[in-house]
Amino acid sequence: MAADTVERELSCVSCGAVNEPGSKYCAYCGTLLQVKHIFPAVEKAKVSFKRVSVGFVLFLTIVTLGFYQALWAFFRRKAFNQLNVSETISDWFALMPLVLLVASFAVSGNESDLERILGIATWILWIVLAFKMRRMLREYVAGFADKDFLLNVAPSSVMTFFFTFFYIQYHINRLIDIGVFKRAN
Repeated sequence: MAADTVERELSCVSCGAVNEPGSKYCAYCGTLLQVKHIFPAVEKAKVSFKRVSVGFVLFLTIVTLGFYQALWAFFRRKAFNQLNVSETISDWFALMPLVLLVASFAVSGNESDLERILGIATWILWIVLAFKMRRMLREYVAGFADKDFLLNVAPSSVMTFFFTFFYIQYHINRLIDIGVFKRAN
């Protein structure tokens, strides 16, 4: 990669032996040593995201009847806005899905057209917000990584459309795991 360096872990994950720098395979058991990417431009970054299991996000979304998903988007907006990319997420835009969801629940029960309209508007806002977050992640990573690495950051529009914030959280977790973002929790 152009802007980062790739290093192999010296400790073998299989047997725990410490290997010589530059080794590709463990000298003791033959296991392929894990690759670790180091991003010098990002090490100084102060962007931190909360790492949350996607399964836990799904569980909380189901248990709270969708409210957690709306809260997830609202509370992540500050971290996304710290990425210093061309887009930002305004407070009102991140809060609108929650407001529409509350309004939808307030008029629920009578199966009115208003309830359906509010539900559809909430769903559309979630999708728009998820795509905005996807663009922001991709633009941030494009600032220091090459195209091959960028292809692995939220590459699928279809997955973003169908899985919205679950897909975004999955890629946030991946970026935390490889050291692009600091872990907030």
